[in-house]
Amino acid sequence: MNIFLRKKAQPKSAGIIFHAHLWKSQSGGMRVDDRAPDGDSAAADKGAWAGYGPVDFGGGTSDQFMAFTAAGKTGGRIEIRIDSPGGDCIGALSVPAADTFGEQYAAVSTVRGTHELFLVFPEGGIGLDWFVFSADPGRETPPQRAERMRWWREARFGQFVHWGAYSVLGRGEWVMYREDWPRGKYEREAAVKLNPSKFHAGRWIGELRGAGQKYLIVTAKHHDGFSMFDTRTRGFDPAGEEPGFGRYDIVEFARGRRDVMAELSRECRRRGIRFGVYYSILDWHHASQRPRAGGSGLTDIVPGMKDRYVSGMKEQLRELLERYDPDLLWFDGDWGDEQWWWTEADGRALYRYVRSLKPSIIVNERVRRGRGLGDFLTPEQEIPARSLPGDWESCLTMNDNWGYHAQDQRWKSGRELIRLLAETASKGGNLLLNVGPQPDGAVPWMSRELLREIGGWMLTYGESIRGTTAGPFAQDPAWGCCTARAGRLYAHVFDWPRGRVLRLPALRNVIGGACALGRPGSPLAFRRAGDEIEIDLPARPPDNRDTVIVLELDGVPEAIPGH
Repeated sequence: MNIFLRKKAQPKSAGIIFHAHLWKSQSGGMRVDDRAPDGDSAAADKGAWAGYGPVDFGGGTSDQFMAFTAAGKTGGRIEIRIDSPGGDCIGALSVPAADTFGEQYAAVSTVRGTHELFLVFPEGGIGLDWFVFSADPGRETPPQRAERMRWWREARFGQFVHWGAYSVLGRGEWVMYREDWPRGKYEREAAVKLNPSKFHAGRWIGELRGAGQKYLIVTAKHHDGFSMFDTRTRGFDPAGEEPGFGRYDIVEFARGRRDVMAELSRECRRRGIRFGVYYSILDWHHASQRPRAGGSGLTDIVPGMKDRYVSGMKEQLRELLERYDPDLLWFDGDWGDEQWWWTEADGRALYRYVRSLKPSIIVNERVRRGRGLGDFLTPEQEIPARSLPGDWESCLTMNDNWGYHAQDQRWKSGRELIRLLAETASKGGNLLLNVGPQPDGAVPWMSRELLREIGGWMLTYGESIRGTTAGPFAQDPAWGCCTARAGRLYAHVFDWPRGRVLRLPALRNVIGGACALGRPGSPLAFRRAGDEIEIDLPARPPDNRDTVIVLELDGVPEAIPGH
């Protein structure tokens, strides 16, 4: 005789996304609706209720309820109850009248432990796509922010990857705009021909780790509108001359039919690399927008279509966060003037939205630049002359283009890139170094060689980059720059001093010793000489790209004021 035991349902964490149409069988007045951007929403009649549970609220850290909803002409209300449809009401969401889906927020009472969850719709007429319980990002404390940013601050070195339909044409990531490609022609000549036949996530991440990089940012959707991930969001399908292709993404539209984003996400987790995605706010391909002439790359929104585009964009971001679990979101396409269609209010709403979906996510300031939004600044193709306030990251190309350009051979040297990395760290910033893979997913030979060269240097000197802070001096010395950590000062010597004496401004700290990093058995003589510290160097630099001299100190390096 076989005995089947019904397993008790495992509680779901309050932090996960609940899809509304997946209600329990113990529900009433609910029906499946396909109006949402992903086509999988629920509709509620008046007096309807739906059960989702059990839910583990943990120690009571959730203080807000966010739902992706649409309502009829009069709007509606959702009551959030626990333990039964008539149980304690921990919050209520008022849904304004809208014909497009968008996020709505409600404060919820502190709940601890595991409870059955019920949503009650006393007024009906509401379409509900999904919902989540989370912490309000506006209430984050400085210690909580420091903990959220900790891995990013320690990493100091990451890899940017620009890969998409534009790679097929081999003339950079702006080719659709600069050459004024019609949507349909671009779909046929670029997007549909993308075939990642030589893409190998393990090799990509292996090269990244070998270079000493600690995180990856890969283009999920660039300005050309082509999705490099498996998206189910409607409204991002082809708008060209040949119907029937289906979704406009690498899985359903391109030849390869591979979810490369999933492969990269898994490989990053396996190899201890933080995973991030790039997403463009503007879209040259989408039917809601018309690219402006004049070289700016900006788009004008078609009247009456902004809400639907933004709704779909946010649904794609939900897909990216839920399906690929990135640690960082890197936005772009936000640079319009004050009268442009993407406003500061839009940027603030977008930041709150993604942080509510995943409170630990790190977001750059390009949700709307110049408005003090986001978690870090992103100077592009430059290292600032001085350290910037707060957290920042410079993004640089190895040659002159972000996306693959077959004719671009203006490569920076390994020496130059190593010094740019050291200079960025010396000012308290991160370096995001770009790779533009070929259309088949292979990393160009020169990019691999440069990454290997940087990696060889990092094997000896990586300690002077990762986990360091800006140097203590007001100005960089003539011979290079400095990075610091508690107990150590690192002098990055680019130009070997004549006379073999390295001179640094004086420090308050007691100096316990000096040596070339990687050569602890060969101490260097040092002395204080007035307002300077002098270190006797060997006749030749151990590394003519960047030799690092380390001073052992009695605490955090501290310059004497004025030096």
